[in-house]
Amino acid sequence: MRVTPVSRLALLLGRVLRDAALFVFQAVLLVLAALPMGLRAPLPGILIGFGFVALLSVALASLSYALALKLRTPQEFGPAINTLAMPAMLLSGLMLPMTLAPGWLDVLSRLMPFRHLVDAVREAYIGHYTTPTLLYGVLVALGTAALAVTVGTRTFQRAVA
Repeated sequence: MRVTPVSRLALLLGRVLRDAALFVFQAVLLVLAALPMGLRAPLPGILIGFGFVALLSVALASLSYALALKLRTPQEFGPAINTLAMPAMLLSGLMLPMTLAPGWLDVLSRLMPFRHLVDAVREAYIGHYTTPTLLYGVLVALGTAALAVTVGTRTFQRAVA
């Protein structure tokens, strides 16, 4: 790949978009499995949720490739990802709404971009499409994806130069 005359952005996006397609497919399967178990969400809300999954997958895959290029050995990747992903997941309110957390933890979680994405998907799933929460989630998702792809591309260019 170091001698390929293709742009580094195209090489990175090929891998990232494959990963995003895989995660969206998995999200579709999870939603289909949840429907018989009682999931009641409007179709537009579900489709918006898939859009958030795609954007988040693009962002996280780009950052994962950038991190992998920076590490010395493949064995370092798993612990590094878990060190970053576990606190991010817990602070996002993915498992429980952060409004149930202590006040200081709720404030801390608002600094995490994932919190805004989770809140936006919750709004979409209850059919609220024009709320500031959903708009802010879209802006955060687009900004995070753009920033992550930029970081991933620059890291990739430096690694193969």
